Amino acid sequence: MDAGQYVAFLSLIKNKSETNYMGAVLVTDFFGVPMEFRCTHPVKPTEIQKQLYGSTLDRYIGVELCGKPLLGALQRTTQLIIVSSQLLLAVREGSQSPVLLVRRAGEVLNVLGSDGATPQEMKIDVKNRGFESITIRVHESFPADMDESKKLIGELIQNVDPLEPFDRIAKAVEALSKQDSRFQ
Repeated sequence: MDAGQYVAFLSLIKNKSETNYMGAVLVTDFFGVPMEFRCTHPVKPTEIQKQLYGSTLDRYIGVELCGKPLLGALQRTTQLIIVSSQLLLAVREGSQSPVLLVRRAGEVLNVLGSDGATPQEMKIDVKNRGFESITIRVHESFPADMDESKKLIGELIQNVDPLEPFDRIAKAVEALSKQDSRFQ
């Protein structure tokens, strides 16, 4: 692993009443040390927007309003982007870096792609790292991301549980919402 290699962890967080959304990204080095953190102000869709967007609302907010702008604003170039949900894989359409959805191996659901095929997915066994094996999934339009990111995720899991940074993001957003009313 080279010095100066970074991984971005991108998450879309709904507040407890599920009335607004916040996008957040944490960039770390491959040892898990935070290098950069950014989040959006809450996005509060109106009732009309909810009706007009229907089932596409979460994707639109997560990818177009939060994900792509957050990744575009980063100061550091990331070699890998790990997302917290299936819908965020679509940020790959605007990214040069591979994008992965990471789940504990037992938590993965097989969701069919738009063409009816199973998404590109692979199980990675983690030995002696204090956390369970993981499954990684890539965007169906970018199957080469699987090979590209295998080595990177292998290097990352030598030092970092690839899901733990999402806990840090959630706690940081919660703390921010307590400190600043604009983030509630």
